[in-house]
Amino acid sequence: HLLELVNDVLDLSKIEAGKIELSLQPVMFPALIEDLFVTVRPLADEYGSTLSLEIESEPFNIISDPRRVRQVLLNLLSNAIKFGEGKPIRMTCKQTPDRGVHIEVIDQGLGIASEDIPRIFEEFVQVSESKQPGTGLGLPISRRLAQLLDGSLTVCSTPGQGSTFRLTL
Repeated sequence: HLLELVNDVLDLSKIEAGKIELSLQPVMFPALIEDLFVTVRPLADEYGSTLSLEIESEPFNIISDPRRVRQVLLNLLSNAIKFGEGKPIRMTCKQTPDRGVHIEVIDQGLGIASEDIPRIFEEFVQVSESKQPGTGLGLPISRRLAQLLDGSLTVCSTPGQGSTFRLTL
């Protein structure tokens, strides 16, 4: 946990200082997501969640930083598992008309109150009362990384019904 906190603080510092380096290369979809599922499946099993992936296009690639894309998606999936209350988690992936990618991570968990949505992207803020472990840095880092990758990270949520995080690159 301490190592995770240190790494998050270092990433945040690099982003704020403009010192984060991107390594642009082809990123294959859905291969990257399928690989992520292998990584997070033990956590999903621990929480009693099932994972599903809906691919809405043929396999494709985009030019981006695979390490950073993976980092953002790993954070979104981990959060969906931790706050998803053991319910199914669905991911969708499709190529956009401009040869980018649009990914949604959809859970049916606690949800987020509309007044808390802006706060979840602030450093060290945790709005959930579920007492899940975390630093409160994952979403702020993920949003900033999405922006550095010429993309966006947004969320729609309804308390008691779940959340949908949308990453577009």
